[in-house]
Order: sequence, then structure tokens, then C-alpha cells
Amino acid sequence: DLFAIVNHWPSQGAPTEVRGSVAKKLREKLFELSKKNPKASFIVTGDFNTLDSEYPNPFDELQRDGLLIDTRKYLDRNGLQGSYFYARQMTWNLLDRFFISSDLDKKKVSFSILAPDFATGLYEYTFKDSPYFGSRVVGIPKRFDHKKKNLKKMGYSDHFPVLLEIKD
Repeated sequence: DLFAIVNHWPSQGAPTEVRGSVAKKLREKLFELSKKNPKASFIVTGDFNTLDSEYPNPFDELQRDGLLIDTRKYLDRNGLQGSYFYARQMTWNLLDRFFISSDLDKKKVSFSILAPDFATGLYEYTFKDSPYFGSRVVGIPKRFDHKKKNLKKMGYSDHFPVLLEIKD
């Protein structure tokens, strides 16, 4: 059996410990599923809202004892710097990713960020108290804006979608 578990962890506005406790709960759930089905494979995905620089890093809980493998090592960025652009600091992050069970890691795995033209936009930096003031960044996710009346201008999401392919 293959279990796909989709996550949306607490935002960066919450302390790292909060995401760490969610990681522990997820680990418990994976062990619970494994007990019922020892041959189970797992794909864990979603918006983890976790930065690589966080310490202790919540991802360590998922990877401890080889439980899950971070597919970041397979990432083909397609020229992109991340799946999410944090405008205030002008930084890209890979908040959206996949973790897979070790049995799946033995197959042909590819991981990519999708950024179709219709879902990309322009950001103009307007924080006057910053050295970035007046900067423009092209190719960021086109955020959804429910106030727009024109569907083409409405946008889609503040994150680019990610794609995982696993082949025998």
C-alpha cells in the first residue's frame, strides 16, 4: 500500500518548536500506519513552512533513523530558486517539498517546481525603510487576490506547485 499524507504546517509566525511538535505527531502517525501495514510506503508532502536554517530543525524528526528521505536531493529547480518568495526579505524558500520512505528512494525519483507563465507575476518592493526599496522581481508566484474582478488578474497562489515522479 502507498500512503500519501498532505501537510500544511504552522507558519513562520509560529516558533520552530510548534512545527517540531507537528513533526513528532506526523512521525507517530507514520509508525501507527506501519504497525497496521508493515509493507507500507509513504509519500509525505505539503507546505511545511520550515526553513533549512531552523534549529532544531523539524525535518530532523522525519528523517531520524531513516524513517523518511528528503527528496530535495532530486530537485530540478528548472531555473527557479524556490517554491515561495518572501518579499519582505527578498528571499526564496523551499517550503513545499516531499519526503518518501526508503523503499521508494531506490526507484527513479524526480522532484521539480512548476512555474507556468500564467501563474507567475512581478513584485515591486515598496517598503521605504529598506535598501530594497524600488526593486522589482519577475517570475514570482502570482498571489490570489479575491478583490480582483478579472479572472486573468486574480492570480493563483503564493506558492508554486511541486511535482514528484517515481518510476520503477
